[in-house]
Amino acid sequence: MFTALTPTDSHKSFYGKAQVLTLNGVEFLLSYSTFVAYVKNGKLFKNDDAWSMTTGRHIKAFSDRFALEEEYRGKKDWEARPASYIKPF
Repeated sequence: MFTALTPTDSHKSFYGKAQVLTLNGVEFLLSYSTFVAYVKNGKLFKNDDAWSMTTGRHIKAFSDRFALEEEYRGKKDWEARPASYIKPF
């Protein structure tokens, strides 16, 4: 089941463009139509190389809400991470 991700900055909403899927204890971030990140055991992982200013805001809000380790630190940090390309289903 998908749930809407809420912003952690001054914006009111992501207008349905950022969704979270929880599956087998793993949270996946769907930004637009791409699974860009996931959190497993509290650690944030990059799942796809897609990045834009808006997707960066989605990743930041996702990280703030779910990640306990390897939190999102901006575009340069994200680009330096390897992508795993895991499909949740």
